Amino acid sequence: MAGIGLLQAALLVTMSGALLRPPADLRTIDMLLIALGAYLLIGGVFGAVMGLQEIAYPGSWQASTGEALTWQDMVYTSYVTLATLGYGDITPVGDWARSLAAMEAVVGPLFVAVVIARLVGVAGLAQRDQR
Repeated sequence: MAGIGLLQAALLVTMSGALLRPPADLRTIDMLLIALGAYLLIGGVFGAVMGLQEIAYPGSWQASTGEALTWQDMVYTSYVTLATLGYGDITPVGDWARSLAAMEAVVGPLFVAVVIARLVGVAGLAQRDQR
């Protein structure tokens, strides 16, 4: 699980670099696809961290059914948190788990806002250059 998380984190850093400093020939659709991939990777990285946290500190996360959590449950929880849906079927119980969930709940909407601002900025520069 740690290896998958590290791979996803490396891909996320690479893709974020392309969003922040896009090559001159990068089209808007390419930026949108990079942004979508980066958003999904954020969920994957947080899912891996949540899974590792549950392995290292059992009971950090709790299912409403009382069943033991699997790594698939943690990936699901990550995407529910990233999108700020908050179904409540898996809850962070430990202090570090709550901190991690709060951080992810802030990162998700913030990422979307920054990407939209970046796309608008790039589109504005492209229009100015065409004049």
